[in-house]
Amino acid sequence: MNCAIKLIVPILIVGLAALAQAKEPKIKSGLRGKIIGMSGNGALIIQTARGTSSSINQMTIHTDANTTVEINGVAGKRVLDLQAGERVIIQGDPTGIVSDIQAKSKHHGRRRGL
Repeated sequence: MNCAIKLIVPILIVGLAALAQAKEPKIKSGLRGKIIGMSGNGALIIQTARGTSSSINQMTIHTDANTTVEINGVAGKRVLDLQAGERVIIQGDPTGIVSDIQAKSKHHGRRRGL
């Protein structure tokens, strides 16, 4: 009996830790950049930094009605809700239609005095 408890307790601890991690919001990976403008038909113009700081690129990202948008952790937004200056993470093929955009406003979540 004592041996069984020694086996079960570590399993429970690992299981609880995994459950706690599952509830934390996941940071998505993808193409990162900053919105610098919008063009027709729901396309975003973003600025990306790749490689060195002197290597700054602009890309036009195409969206459609199936593109999901999340702004400051709030899902269900529209592409038209995005604004210049917001930092974005783009999911999908940037050369085609992207499937997901995760955006964060410049001042969202910052404390005064920092």
